[in-house]
Amino acid sequence: MSERKLLSKDISRVAVEIVCFKLEERGFKIRRKELKNAMAELENGIRVKIRASRLKNEGFYPRDILYYGWTVQKANREIDYDILVCVGFPNDEIIWKINDAIESEKTSELKELAKDIKIYIFKREEVEAIEDTNLPFKLVKKKLHIFPTIKELERASEERPHLICEKEKQINIEKEKYEEQWNALKRMRM
Repeated sequence: MSERKLLSKDISRVAVEIVCFKLEERGFKIRRKELKNAMAELENGIRVKIRASRLKNEGFYPRDILYYGWTVQKANREIDYDILVCVGFPNDEIIWKINDAIESEKTSELKELAKDIKIYIFKREEVEAIEDTNLPFKLVKKKLHIFPTIKELERASEERPHLICEKEKQINIEKEKYEEQWNALKRMRM
């Protein structure tokens, strides 16, 4: 598997496919799926933005601190979705396995592999509550870093306190509130 090159568009496509699979599995009807824009629109008009991340360290924190990181709002752009689904892949191997299961339409295998990824679901208001970033990226207005453990969050906060906003800390401390919260979509009416 290591000889195959994994591109950002591949990771994004796999995230869109797995989220749409999970939505359909829960009875949601998808009106439109946009792989290029990583967006799905449900039959009831709810717009779902899908973001993907590997477990990584991009050099903002000490090298041994890993996190999932997503741009949740670009600079000079309004938020154009109702729900944000952030998909975290722990490694490249799982991305390839999910990709292969999607391509060969192995639903039972896909269900099993989906257990190994992290999925966090946020309403638009929750994303809007995230403070603007202090990262040196001019194209990013809001970002979200989720750490695998509270210990890693605490270390990152101590080492780089200006990089983690209060809402991110709250999200990390209450991760289970956002994990696989598909019912948030059921409660929404458009």
